[in-house]
Amino acid sequence: MTKTAPSPALDFGITAEQVAQITDEIIAAELAVNDQVAALKPEEQTYENIVVPLARISNELSGKAQLVSSLSQFSPDAAIREASVEAETKVDQFYIEQSMRHDLYTVVQSFISKTDLDQLDAEDARMLQKMEQNFRRNGLHLGQEQRDELKKLRKNLSELCIEFNKNYARENSTITFTKEELEGLDDDFLGEFVISLKERNSGLKTTEENGVTKYVLTMKYPGKLSDLA
Repeated sequence: MTKTAPSPALDFGITAEQVAQITDEIIAAELAVNDQVAALKPEEQTYENIVVPLARISNELSGKAQLVSSLSQFSPDAAIREASVEAETKVDQFYIEQSMRHDLYTVVQSFISKTDLDQLDAEDARMLQKMEQNFRRNGLHLGQEQRDELKKLRKNLSELCIEFNKNYARENSTITFTKEELEGLDDDFLGEFVISLKERNSGLKTTEENGVTKYVLTMKYPGKLSDLA
């Protein structure tokens, strides 16, 4: 496969309007490539006009898609966070639709059925096999009714996950524990955990409740993850 230069570094300083714009650009770019591949006739199908463009566009856009959908987790700007949630919803729904396009699966299946994998480079053969395998994992080998049901379930699950992550990112409550209640968490966690940049060296906050020292655990991702680990 032809090697290409890595994508430019991502810009984390984009505005809410740019989040929406980049989202639309991602969808338009991938849709154009997918439509082009899906339209190939059997006699036109080659590795270079099927696998290469599909793999390349995925590689080129994955970073941008990750950027617009992850800003909801860490941007200090509420407008950007909201735009990011909308972007993630839009991109996820689009990817589900595209990953379950039967016309794309048919083209890949047609090409792989008449291709001697031993004649391809090991890397190229692996890429083709993984592409076909991913289509099957997405249910493209199933009947239309089953595919429609699977698509519906995947979209619903995506919406629930996005809603959960949005609510989780907004959560700012705290829970207090005694040291005994945090048994299993070592002193490094209790003494060096970072609550914020201003308290980088202070560890977990503590508070006094009825003369008992308690540790304050936030719902922020690092603390919650360590507590559940």
